[in-house]
Amino acid sequence: MDAIPHEVAVRLCEEIRRENRGKWLSAARWQCWGCVTFTQGDPAKMCLNNQPGYRGCQLINARYDRQRPGTEEQGQAHSTLNDEY
Repeated sequence: MDAIPHEVAVRLCEEIRRENRGKWLSAARWQCWGCVTFTQGDPAKMCLNNQPGYRGCQLINARYDRQRPGTEEQGQAHSTLNDEY
């Protein structure tokens, strides 16, 4: 897997959190809530920093891979993302 640029990872994280606000039954919403709550919103401590290349959050990974044309994991990332909602 290619590294995700830091700025892109942070932007995708913000997009995903914004999309899941108010969705009380969404696993993704609670994953984001826990990440932000337990790290006190510090991007350096958030899930996206748990793996090299800002690949620590599967929600960000799936969104990034799905948005990149020509990636081999495109179909797999889309199915993983659907499983989260």
